[in-house]
Amino acid sequence: MFENNEIKLFTLALGIQDPWEITKIELDNTLNLHIYISFKRGSKFFCKSCNKKCSVHDTKEKVWRHLNFFEHKTFIHAKVPRIKCDEHNVHLVDVPWASGQTGFTILFEEFVMALAKKMSILALTKIVDENYGKIWRIIKKHACKYIKSIDCSKVTQFGLDETSVKGHHYITVFIDLKTSRVLFIADGKCGDNIEKFRNFFVERGGDPNQVTEVTSDMNMGFTTGIKKAFPNSKIIYDKFHVIKMINEALDEVRKSENKKYSELKGSKYIWLKNEENLTSKQKNKFTKLSKMNLKTGIAYRLKLAIQNIYSLSYSPDLAIGEFDEWISWALKSRLKPFINVARTIKSKMKGVTNYFFCRLTNAMLEGTNSMIQNLKSRGRGYSNLENFKAMIYLMNSENRVIG
Repeated sequence: MFENNEIKLFTLALGIQDPWEITKIELDNTLNLHIYISFKRGSKFFCKSCNKKCSVHDTKEKVWRHLNFFEHKTFIHAKVPRIKCDEHNVHLVDVPWASGQTGFTILFEEFVMALAKKMSILALTKIVDENYGKIWRIIKKHACKYIKSIDCSKVTQFGLDETSVKGHHYITVFIDLKTSRVLFIADGKCGDNIEKFRNFFVERGGDPNQVTEVTSDMNMGFTTGIKKAFPNSKIIYDKFHVIKMINEALDEVRKSENKKYSELKGSKYIWLKNEENLTSKQKNKFTKLSKMNLKTGIAYRLKLAIQNIYSLSYSPDLAIGEFDEWISWALKSRLKPFINVARTIKSKMKGVTNYFFCRLTNAMLEGTNSMIQNLKSRGRGYSNLENFKAMIYLMNSENRVIG
């Protein structure tokens, strides 16, 4: 049994205030620390619904896991009052050291959330010596609180992109381009996800008619859905997606010549990098390859031309002219991968050149995708998709427990 001075110390450490008081502290046979809290006789408590002080009807015993004191696992025990409110009947009051029904204190939950952002959940459970399912209960609770906190009333620009989760399973992530906050995560990568997001957007106070720009890849299902759900928005096909298509086409051309010219062996990243980023060794090899009459060289110049269009401050009209010239060159190049890219850009010209109105890209989404890939690597696969989505939401939240 602990003495009065020690009880005062724990009272200060836990921030216990009137009418609550620590009545007893003890260690059990396994050296777990148990702190017993009660309230002063005759105390009244506020009803959270009407903010009126009400008398205690009865009590209910509850236990919460708290942060360890030194090496001791710590548990808080309390007889929580149920108050009788004339307007809201009999119900439990909120206690200042815990939030919700997880069975953990606020400080313990904050500790778990901070660790969850840095390590695998399996490693976390070993550190805190707690049940795997209970840890996920905390994570999902705060993911839900993050979702409820989302306000779409001021969102006028958003981006969307799909990313693989495991095998052939995908999610579509929607992000506010001004704040970089994740707004919504939908299962799969179908066009129906646009309508699901629109419904969520309206529920969270957003006006679809106020959305002015949407960045996306060239998925036809997305395009159709965006036009229907957000009628006043400009659809901007992400420039990084266009350049990615160009790089993939360039690498296809290189592969087709690889067997014919041994000099191309090991040159993949020489063509995909910008010249200023090449190492000295790569620059020497690039100089030699540039002197050869290679189809890969033509493909490389086509890539540079696209990059040049994006790097200059063209107006949309001038950009259309530049893209038209590039398309003509690509179609005459006799390089099948570039002919396919040219036809794609031509069919999506308006969305491609809308970039030159506002210079918006999916760069923030790429950062989110990088975070998602790190989560996948750290988690080595999640037991279900909902757990994975909860982790993404948690990564966007603050380490703060909201009551």
